Amino acid sequence: MNLVQFLDVNGNRQIGSPSDDQSTLRILDRFASVYDLAREAIRTRSTLAKLTALHLSDRTESYDQVVHERRVLVPFDHPDPARCWVSLTGLTHLGSAKSRDAMHVKMAADPDQLTDSMKMFRLGYEGGKPKPGEIGAQPEWAFKGDGQCIVNPEEPVTSPAFANDGGEEAELTGLYLIDSEGTPVRGRIIFIWPTQNYVSALMVPSCI
Repeated sequence: MNLVQFLDVNGNRQIGSPSDDQSTLRILDRFASVYDLAREAIRTRSTLAKLTALHLSDRTESYDQVVHERRVLVPFDHPDPARCWVSLTGLTHLGSAKSRDAMHVKMAADPDQLTDSMKMFRLGYEGGKPKPGEIGAQPEWAFKGDGQCIVNPEEPVTSPAFANDGGEEAELTGLYLIDSEGTPVRGRIIFIWPTQNYVSALMVPSCI
């Protein structure tokens, strides 16, 4: 299932479900954001797919026109950007074969000679995929920013003055909504996001 957040010609938020040929967005009634749709799915113990099918209207927009006019929004956000966290784990990218070999040689060396960063990497590398019944190592985690650092498609990405370099690379992003009980709920939407060599995660509290 695919959901697209966008602005209509009057600047109002909408959710659209693309047609099979990706030419048309069929607009949902009642909901104007995937965040609200997800909260309702949690509240009613339903799914995004079921709620989407239930609330599809007869209203449509041209998908190409929405993209051409730069009206596409990020797939998931919070009404208050400060309550949306963007984080990452660095254990998903091992680099080139040469770098990987060098890393393995380093990891086989005396543990006391490893840097703190390499020690954390080693913990995750060796214990990140525990066998059934075992407790795995906590992954390396970093906070990247709040919702203010998220950029809509087709919009410019600002690089800070102190940055020495910058670039884009498509990555998988996991979406997590914190429910009213404080429990993370993983969304069924995974999308490609230009970012650094990390898998990023959006964590959006719904209870605050």
